[in-house]
Amino acid sequence: MKIVLINLPSPFLDDPAMNPPLGLCSVGAYLKSRGHMDITLVDFNLLNDKYQFEDSSDYLTEIPLDADIYGISCMTPQYRWLCNVTQYIKLHNPDSMVVSGGAHSSNLPEDCLECGADVAILGEGEIPFCMLVEGKEINEIPGTATLNNFKNATPYRTDNIDDLPFPDRDLVDLKKYRRMLMHEAERDENVESTRAVHITTMRGCPFNCAFCDRNSVGRAVRFRSIKNVMEEVDMIIDKYDINAFVIYDDTFTVNKNRVFKFCEEFAKRGSKWRTWARVNTINEELLQAMKDSGCVKLLFGYESGDDRILKIINKKTTRKQNIESAIMCRKVGIQSYATLIYGLPGENKESIDNTISMIKEAQPDELHYHVLTPMPGSPIWNDPEHYGIGINKEELKNKYYYSLSCFTNSFAGVGNIYYTHDSMSRKEYLKNLKYFAQGLEKAAPNSVYQRIEDDKLEDDLWLS
Repeated sequence: MKIVLINLPSPFLDDPAMNPPLGLCSVGAYLKSRGHMDITLVDFNLLNDKYQFEDSSDYLTEIPLDADIYGISCMTPQYRWLCNVTQYIKLHNPDSMVVSGGAHSSNLPEDCLECGADVAILGEGEIPFCMLVEGKEINEIPGTATLNNFKNATPYRTDNIDDLPFPDRDLVDLKKYRRMLMHEAERDENVESTRAVHITTMRGCPFNCAFCDRNSVGRAVRFRSIKNVMEEVDMIIDKYDINAFVIYDDTFTVNKNRVFKFCEEFAKRGSKWRTWARVNTINEELLQAMKDSGCVKLLFGYESGDDRILKIINKKTTRKQNIESAIMCRKVGIQSYATLIYGLPGENKESIDNTISMIKEAQPDELHYHVLTPMPGSPIWNDPEHYGIGINKEELKNKYYYSLSCFTNSFAGVGNIYYTHDSMSRKEYLKNLKYFAQGLEKAAPNSVYQRIEDDKLEDDLWLS
């Protein structure tokens, strides 16, 4: 069989060509392990200089039209391109099978099937997609949905992820991706950066934050063995001459004993790395071990500096833990990068002031904020009324969900507003956002690099 895997355009990202599509590379690796070698991977994010994806369909000519089966990965803001790509394939190669995967397929499989996909895969795709390639009956393949049978489909999870081969990065030109790891402040022009690659060491997240999609990731945590992880690290160092790593786990620090073991082994490589962590899963001893093994930066989702808001969104963290995480990182010499979400359920002037004062006390090395973006599969999306949020889902679908990006808009990368908020009117929401942005700039002038411009608030943020 001839197989084509497609990574859809992501022009809403600051740098779409940051990372190779690890999920598709993993699917490709599993297929090859089963003897399926005729695989092409088309990553449209490497073609941003060649095509205007938002204004033209010329990019579709990059799709090979002689494949037997197509696998397309789709995040929700990419839905418009899923429709375009699927319809183009079906027009020119009607006998082929088109399969959708990724977050949107996991959460809203009916959408993917309605726009032309023959099969939608929910959850992890390596094994279900390979079963499709090998001709198994749809009703025998877990995690799959068709237009005639999608309501009862459930996401598929691989139990032992050590059994999966390492992602096949040879399916793409790794040199064209721009993932870098900075050793010091990333905005210091005098600091040299290091080419890096991203890896994962676990799947799943045990937490259930109200704003986060868990259908595609799953709450059942499955770890790769440290031995298995180090084999991939060594392979990357030897084969690609890359000695810096970004660990893309949802919560790398969820198991402290495992982190200590990881650090002990990783320290032997003399490599640098960074990852995501939660403020309630670290302590100074753990951070010191991470620092000693080459960790240069940790990213934390603070979300808010108001304990009431943190409780509403089921974050299971506190304002105090947010502050302590930055202090501990500073003490051991690891940079801290904090993210905040403006407009969470229950947000008001008091919670905004509490968040600003928290940042003033914590002083993380870097800070990024965006407006609340309820995503399909998250508790807020599934039950917005419970959280005091109003969402016109039909209108969003008619606009191909394009506004569902945390990063889109032309001036500050804070996202788009497409919902109503019980705690604030539209006018108050925008006024308080400006107040929030200005307060953060004053509280942490060396950390915040986003700017809100008065004359663009209305047109650039409020899309619905």
